[in-house]
Amino acid sequence: MRAIYLLPMLRLCGVAAVCLLSPLALAQPPAFGAKAPPPLPSFEPPRSLAPLVRAVSMTVVSIRAENRDGTRSLGSGLVVSKEGEVLTNAHVVSKASQVRVRLSHGEEYSARILGQDSGVDLALLQLGGAKGLSEAYWGDSDALEVGDWVLAIGQPFGLDASVTHGLVSARERVLGIGPLDDFIQFSAPINPGNSGGPLFNMKAEVVGLTTAVVDAAQGIGFAVPINFIREILPRLKANERLVIGWLGAVLKDSRGSLWIMDVYQNSPAALAGLLPGDEVLALDGKPVESYFRLLRRIALLPPGSQVRLRVQRQGQLLELPAVLSPRPAANQVLHSVQGSIEVSQLAVVLSNVPAEMLQKLQLKGGALVTSLRTPPEKNPFRAGDILLEMEGRPIENTQQLAELLKKHHKATLKLLLLRDNKRLSLTAHFR
Repeated sequence: MRAIYLLPMLRLCGVAAVCLLSPLALAQPPAFGAKAPPPLPSFEPPRSLAPLVRAVSMTVVSIRAENRDGTRSLGSGLVVSKEGEVLTNAHVVSKASQVRVRLSHGEEYSARILGQDSGVDLALLQLGGAKGLSEAYWGDSDALEVGDWVLAIGQPFGLDASVTHGLVSARERVLGIGPLDDFIQFSAPINPGNSGGPLFNMKAEVVGLTTAVVDAAQGIGFAVPINFIREILPRLKANERLVIGWLGAVLKDSRGSLWIMDVYQNSPAALAGLLPGDEVLALDGKPVESYFRLLRRIALLPPGSQVRLRVQRQGQLLELPAVLSPRPAANQVLHSVQGSIEVSQLAVVLSNVPAEMLQKLQLKGGALVTSLRTPPEKNPFRAGDILLEMEGRPIENTQQLAELLKKHHKATLKLLLLRDNKRLSLTAHFR
């Protein structure tokens, strides 16, 4: 075996005598990769999570709901006040005729629902007669980074105080399961019964509330960001249903900027004078960091609220006031100010890409997906996608694409599109 290993080395060396007289050269591995890892001055891997678990476990509760149809629901919850207010998922208690909550040390209380909203899957409970409870410390979910360690506690399958840990896998994840699609994806294993349980960072601060899993996968969980919960908790306590404000514009993150790609007719954005190609810089004087954070800030304002948008248009700064309206029904057809076409075979509505955006992205043409006609989880497209090619032919605009589609008679359609600054090939069903 040794000779078989040495022969190729001798051939690579070229001069056999030099190679045989240089054993160190044979012992050294090939020089792949960087010479030294990058410095990590603030990183210290945890030796044990036991101190963290001890610090937060008193704030986690187990929930058992006896439902009106005779079934039982199990879930978890988080103590958010010393007076016995507990936060959980709405789907855990939405059908309940009776709710019982057990603390980590075994004490049990009956609970009533102070408020719930199925649209955001959150509910607030009040424990009867509870006082002096340990309440959770609230963190900043916007400060989370992909790769941060997180800890989940709950009662999967009724197993109280089960602890799992993992990493933040992604932020601002879109699942298509609610009006505010902004979830933390994490790798800590969770199962039925974890719903409503908290997600903690390594500072013993709660940063999210677990709410969903992917049935066909392991180690993929999702949590509602605690910053969003903090904003709507007063409405839950008052049992007010969350009515979401709506601006009426299609926005897209691109290379560190947030652009208005399209504006709907007669929407608050159209009435305020916003135009496709405007770059959004700030909302009510606060810088806009991403599309999802802007969406969350607008959605948390009730219809009728006035906001001020600072935009840049062809080098000129503008301050435009807009009055938010209620979000239209999901089946309502919206029309673009640029003129749009609906492609029923693909279940999408398309409009032309603004000239400023074409220049920014260095594109010659394309068709912008402004809305979907089927639920997001059943549609391969996303709002904000730019269709670049169809069956190998460049797409100039929506009018040209419409002509190409009239001549297409196959059951599938091969497309090249731009999504999140990446070019993707997609084969779609052409119904």
